[in-house]
Amino acid sequence: MRKALSAAKSLLTAALDWLADPQARPGAVGEKAIRRICEYAERIAARALPEDAQSIKRSIFEITSFTDELCNLRNNGQHDRENLAAQTARRLKDLVGGQHSSGLMSDALQNAQRHGGANPAHTAAGRLEQAMRWLDNPGLDDGGLGLQAIRLLTADARKLADRLNPQDRNRLLGLCSDIDRLAAQLADLERRGLGNSPEAQQIRNQLRNALRDLGDFMRRVLTDRVVDDFADITTPLKQFVEAVHADPYDPNREQNFVDKSQRLTDHSQSMTTTARLVASCGPSKNKKTVEAILDTAEKVEQLTPQIVNAGRVRLHNPGSEQHFENIHKQYADALHRLRSHVDDAIDTGEFVRASESAMRRYTNNCEGAINGGDAHGMVNNSSQIARLGNRVLMTAQNEADNSEEPSFVSRVRNAADQLHNGERFEKNEKSFSNYCVLLLP
Repeated sequence: MRKALSAAKSLLTAALDWLADPQARPGAVGEKAIRRICEYAERIAARALPEDAQSIKRSIFEITSFTDELCNLRNNGQHDRENLAAQTARRLKDLVGGQHSSGLMSDALQNAQRHGGANPAHTAAGRLEQAMRWLDNPGLDDGGLGLQAIRLLTADARKLADRLNPQDRNRLLGLCSDIDRLAAQLADLERRGLGNSPEAQQIRNQLRNALRDLGDFMRRVLTDRVVDDFADITTPLKQFVEAVHADPYDPNREQNFVDKSQRLTDHSQSMTTTARLVASCGPSKNKKTVEAILDTAEKVEQLTPQIVNAGRVRLHNPGSEQHFENIHKQYADALHRLRSHVDDAIDTGEFVRASESAMRRYTNNCEGAINGGDAHGMVNNSSQIARLGNRVLMTAQNEADNSEEPSFVSRVRNAADQLHNGERFEKNEKSFSNYCVLLLP
């Protein structure tokens, strides 16, 4: 909680500057600072006392609503007649704290420390354990911790649902609704002194099964997202760097730079969003790993506009190459660290399964491209297969290095050798398909 409060305070100046500037555009650093402050406030609310949590959530809702409306006005070039910027600034100061007030977040931190007691876990896996402990001990007063853990678990699951395809989204939202309904029914029975009744026992069994289904489903779909979003972390950056160094006489260099900048920004946002979901909804119970993911995602998010701005300067001023390269190196390093932390937080078996499924999908696409005479499609899909194969090889090597079981190490390395041989074939296939592209009209 203290770390979240400190991070929110560090963002307050940028947020207030953006609000004070009527010309500041949506999507700028200041608007992102407001959104991040609200995310940090949500983390504190999740571990605060009920009355403090309610006040913080109400403030978050107001700030988010005002900011959304203000962005809409600025996008349409309309005047802020209702002084939404000033209202949002006041709400932010009330939330984070300022010269004349400690702030809702700080008060919640102090109250939680003063009253002590157990708090909901930081991770989905930890909250699942707390929920199961509540279900396995009927009659035990845990101060509402188990119920609170379930509510936080389903709240995080609903955030994950926004990143899924319609079929998976509907299934996940259905699970969340069932769990919330069963948990509310059980809590009501316990309040009426019927926590050991046959009806309560039946609800407990249903709730256990639903929570296990939720945990398994979240683990699977999260790993699928990691495989898709982190399969290729270099190409958007490589293409952006090429656009920055484009020939000064290239008539399309400006538009190409804009396109590649947008692709890099979108790619960064996709990776940081997925990484934060892994931290909040993933199977890892390691607090250091989760914090490393959140810190590195924050770093990537901060560096993204910096590298775009540095690239824009370098595009028109070749003398600024050194500054651009420094930011480029920091950004690339942060991306690799983020992927490494995310890999540490997901289940290895699930990762291999998801990678295999994705490789089969790209293989089918590649075969379709071959049959349709689409050499570019063949290149793109075979490249993805090779990247995924390399990711699995890296994971297998890491598992073997961390194991002290000789037979397991031998099996893993034999399987990795077979995959490596297949990957060499894939690279040869890519070389052939690249040659085919050169022959196209």
